[in-house]
Amino acid sequence: MIVPDAEYLAKWFDEHGKTPPVPESLADDPDVTALVQKALDRVNEKLARFETVNKFVLAPAGFTQENGLLTPTHKVVRKQVQRLYSHEIDQLY
Repeated sequence: MIVPDAEYLAKWFDEHGKTPPVPESLADDPDVTALVQKALDRVNEKLARFETVNKFVLAPAGFTQENGLLTPTHKVVRKQVQRLYSHEIDQLY
């Protein structure tokens, strides 16, 4: 599960003369998916085969303390992520 950087995406869409999607639909936007895939491809080149990311899902919203997905020390609350995104995670397997 990948949480896209909203500020970077806003800048990227502006530089490419495109209208950014609303934050709730970032995960469904083909431009965002392609951009993340290109970044993963660059990272995967430097990794051993067993370390590479083969599939991913974009989270429609960031992980914050307010939505219960981060602790006060900014650690991911895995049980909450698994509960909230169980359908998306199941689709990866």
